[in-house]
Amino acid sequence: VKKAKAAVKKTAVTAVAITAENVKDAVSKKVTIGETLRANVTPEDATVTYQWMADGTPIEGATKATFTTTTAQIGKAISVKVTGTGNYEKDATSEVTAKVESIEIKTVQLQKKGATKNDWAVTSDASAGDELRVLSSECENTATDELKKDSSDFDQSAVAATYQWYRVGGTSVSGAAVETAIDGATSSTYTVTKADAGYQLKVVVTPVSGVKFSVSTDPNGKTITKTTTTVAAGVKVALKVGTKTADNTNAFVGKELTADVTPAAAASDVSYQWYAGTTEIPGATSQKYTPTIAGEYSVKISLKTGESVWTLTSNNSKATVTVAANGTKTLAIANAWNASAYDAATGTSKTTNNIGDTLKVTTSPASASATTKWYVKGVKDAEGNDVEVTDADSNVAEFQIPASVTVENKPISLVGKSLYAVVKGTDEYAGSEATSKEFVVSAAASKITGATVTIDTKNTDAVVDKNTIAVSSPVSGEAVTISSTGTGSTVVVTLTVGNGAKIATDVAGAKVEGNVITFSGVKTNSPLTFSVDQDGDGDAFTTTQYTIDLSKIARV
Repeated sequence: VKKAKAAVKKTAVTAVAITAENVKDAVSKKVTIGETLRANVTPEDATVTYQWMADGTPIEGATKATFTTTTAQIGKAISVKVTGTGNYEKDATSEVTAKVESIEIKTVQLQKKGATKNDWAVTSDASAGDELRVLSSECENTATDELKKDSSDFDQSAVAATYQWYRVGGTSVSGAAVETAIDGATSSTYTVTKADAGYQLKVVVTPVSGVKFSVSTDPNGKTITKTTTTVAAGVKVALKVGTKTADNTNAFVGKELTADVTPAAAASDVSYQWYAGTTEIPGATSQKYTPTIAGEYSVKISLKTGESVWTLTSNNSKATVTVAANGTKTLAIANAWNASAYDAATGTSKTTNNIGDTLKVTTSPASASATTKWYVKGVKDAEGNDVEVTDADSNVAEFQIPASVTVENKPISLVGKSLYAVVKGTDEYAGSEATSKEFVVSAAASKITGATVTIDTKNTDAVVDKNTIAVSSPVSGEAVTISSTGTGSTVVVTLTVGNGAKIATDVAGAKVEGNVITFSGVKTNSPLTFSVDQDGDGDAFTTTQYTIDLSKIARV
């Protein structure tokens, strides 16, 4: 006989309260149309269903955690009922709000969107691609910053009125301006299109029932905004490098030029032809072109066959820039220094270049375009050149000295080696090159008070630098680093394995955290045995042993 499953004990929903998201007034004191109300349930993580009510009557479709009041609720008090679901049971109904009040619209403005979400400005200008809006607000001072923001504290456009956008252009038989309603343009926002070019735009704003407009209205109670200026139909072109106007500070061989068409909506309605001097460049008919030699370059645009909306004059159809050759200027190294000049441990300025110190280099002129890379003198790569100690793709004017550099999968300690920077110019500085002074790397300052610790290892691949070992085995191609700290004859050894490997040890008192083992209180000639799992999958551990020899402590 199967036992019946024990019933899951459900948690009761105990309360719900209403708050307003976009106003400061308590909902018990004042609620107006356009306010967004939120149901706050206790417990706060309870799963529930929602039903908003006006004077106790359910509001159709109002079944989410938030509800925005409309003119339909004017004069009514709002409440919400929540019912527990899943592991929650019972229901709760909120206190009622104050009765919903209407609003008085004191400002109606035509605005244009700027570069950011909240960047709106009063305007009468319009070009294809612009985003316009009508702001209907209770705020009376049209100069306030608040009216420039996309803020529901001041924007009642969605609930206060209805909208119809029109194109205005041409004259009727009677001589009156022809106004044509734009199909589907019935919200408070409108994006100007190519079809609007050559027309003015206006929008008719009609208050909804129950909303008072204190701004000027026509005899039908409609407020009509000012018309825009004629939407630009004229097209013009300019040249840019990136986002900047192309000029002698940025136009160089190898830098991409862009034909920047205004209005942007016309960019696909024109054809492009690039020229080197007065000679047409074969095949150069896209909006972008990259010069390969110095000289004067220009782009000419023309309206595509059949294009009848836009207009183009000869003065606006061509843009020209002089492209400079690379390598016309010379750079030098202004300064190269150890930026870790202060040794906090000794309270004195450092006179050595230790592992972990930061080296810096600056150019003259400071604005010179260049790349900076660091090399180890005398340590050769596979091609016989001084090995680069920074990444091949890096540009490092500020550089931290590492403990070692890897050559042919073997780490080589940088202690006693000399580092130097090579700065190579780009663009107008291309071909100009400068080399910094050399920085001889000393051993990292001992972390053991009054002593330097020597770590011995049986591994022939290991590079020993006083209190640090770097070794490529047992994790092929990746260094294993052991460092030691402590005072007197008590030493703490930390071992780190990279390359996503895992490590383990049986040494008593050792602490393993991910790819780091810390051996505490190591004694003279204590073997530090550990195992490495190269790919971190939990098997195929390789065992390696190191020994720290405290008898080799040298007083410093």
